[in-house]
Amino acid sequence: MADDKKESIGGLSLLLGGIVLIAFIIFLSTGGELGGTKKVESDADLPQVTSPTSPPSGPLRSENTGSR
Repeated sequence: MADDKKESIGGLSLLLGGIVLIAFIIFLSTGGELGGTKKVESDADLPQVTSPTSPPSGPLRSENTGSR
């Protein structure tokens, strides 16, 4: 009985290993872009960046007084 259990676990391991191997080969064949990443080839591929027309009012950080 112990031999039957080891054989079934071995078969399951081969099946899961084969599935992982196939997924890895597909991932490599797509150049690693399977997850939705996109290569940036020019500035046109980047989103536009907007900046405020005037700087924010007030100091950007508190003044350093040297005391704690």
